[in-house]
Amino acid sequence: MFQQGDLKERTILVCGKDLWLRAGDFIGLGRDSVELAIKREGELAENEHRDTDTVEFELTTEKEKEPCSCHLSKETIELLKDYLKTYLSTNGHLFQLTEEALSDLLRRLAEKSKITLNGRIRWHCMRKFGITLMHGKVTEPVMKYMVGKHIGKDLRTYIQNNRETFKAFKLIEPLISLTKSNGNGSGQMAKQLEEMKKTTFKQMILMKLMEKLTTKQEMQTALEEIADELEIPVETRKIHYGTEKEETPDFNTQIDVLTEALIKKDLDRIFKENGNNNH
Repeated sequence: MFQQGDLKERTILVCGKDLWLRAGDFIGLGRDSVELAIKREGELAENEHRDTDTVEFELTTEKEKEPCSCHLSKETIELLKDYLKTYLSTNGHLFQLTEEALSDLLRRLAEKSKITLNGRIRWHCMRKFGITLMHGKVTEPVMKYMVGKHIGKDLRTYIQNNRETFKAFKLIEPLISLTKSNGNGSGQMAKQLEEMKKTTFKQMILMKLMEKLTTKQEMQTALEEIADELEIPVETRKIHYGTEKEETPDFNTQIDVLTEALIKKDLDRIFKENGNNNH
């Protein structure tokens, strides 16, 4: 699809795969704010005697009025620079498009690329792509901040101070490169994909091993004991499991909940050590 587009279409595509914004937020991107973010990163890189890197900025989402941590990769910045020189601003927006035009653009490029579509293709697919890609690789609070979902103010401050969204984006960046110009050649991307696949299959083997060594009842009892140790109330567990019914959720769902609880417990410790218990 990228190869089929003109300069404007390619620039929209690379920005979309980096930002994962709703259509309304994407067409509302301010030209001046994006140019300023690019300029600021260039100046920082020059002062620190390094190459320019990922550009970071924050916006407030239109639908939920929540802060959203945004990032643009090196390949996207290069295209944006050419785009900004070629297309002059008329209304202050980075792209002069409607929400419907965004989805039409994706459909048009898909047809040019002879991609067989199963169902409708909409701009929301770009957002869903980012969220799916982050799942299992990025902690939930960081992912929420990167797509404009609500998280607590203190938690957001912790994420900002530790540049957690920047680290998360750098982890994902090789997987979303369209031109391989992000400083991570195809060999590096293949290596990271292989490592992720290896980790996933290792977890699957460990789960199967546990099932062989213990009965389902013993494993369920152990999970409940761990939940008790982490002080997760029974009602809270039901909410996280996504059901208030009596049936027990599968082991993977329970492990996911315990993992998130352990992450929160670690954050609680960090906040306590820094004298901040209000979160």
